[in-house]
Amino acid sequence: MSPKTVHQVLKTYLEKKRKAGWPVSVTDAVQAIRVDLPKCELEDDELAQIVTIAAIERGLGVAFDRDRMGAGLSQTRH
Repeated sequence: MSPKTVHQVLKTYLEKKRKAGWPVSVTDAVQAIRVDLPKCELEDDELAQIVTIAAIERGLGVAFDRDRMGAGLSQTRH
């Protein structure tokens, strides 16, 4: 089995959000990626961009709530 990628984790997350009919919280999506991929080397702001673009491409509403991420922005988490 190959390791999960950010895009695979995000696809699954966005499919769940689409079914629920709720807007995608950028903060919650980044946190979900961090849970599934704790060694992800992308910074939070990079993940936030990926989340936003993917959600918009799928026609989902986006909650731009990055301020909830706090001081952790622009940091990688290892």
